Amino acid sequence: MINFIFSKNFFSFFFFRYFAIIGYFIDNFFDRFVYFLLSQGSCGLLLASVFALNHNGMPVMNKEGLFPSYFFHFFSSFSFPAFFWKSQSIDFLPFLLIESLSIDYFSRQILTGRAVIQNSKLGTAFMTWFTGGLNYQIEHHLFPMVARHHLGKIHPVVKQMCKKHGIKYHQTTFLDGSWEVIRALDQVQKEAQKMEN
Repeated sequence: MINFIFSKNFFSFFFFRYFAIIGYFIDNFFDRFVYFLLSQGSCGLLLASVFALNHNGMPVMNKEGLFPSYFFHFFSSFSFPAFFWKSQSIDFLPFLLIESLSIDYFSRQILTGRAVIQNSKLGTAFMTWFTGGLNYQIEHHLFPMVARHHLGKIHPVVKQMCKKHGIKYHQTTFLDGSWEVIRALDQVQKEAQKMEN
């Protein structure tokens, strides 16, 4: 029974049951279909924006190093600091040669994540609500069992520890982070076009 509760089948059962109950209260098939499309589309867009903003354009690690070897070769023709974040200095490049196994779990989570914090308390409160607390992505990866509404409370402590140990903590606003992702994806597509030619 416990295994079923934590299985995909359990959540799928409730997911489809939810739509069946909602569908029962909607009069015709067309309205049910429109509700399903709008709810799934809006939720999907929200989740995609959160995951894309928190992960795209950030370093990737595997057992061979900070980037897969083909990734390093693929991106060797442009500026890594401009690609990853505008405030990153060239001293980031030596990390490319360090095997990721030698980088501890906490550093790996910090280097590969992005915190999205607005410039005002109201803006940050909205962003926390909008993303379900996942704007504190670094803290979420460091402490996955902490409830998301408490991640903002540990944010200053994590930043202070990063500063103390000399680990780059990447924090940005929603718009700046979105531009970072767009620039990163633009650079990837330009490199892909070069490979096709």
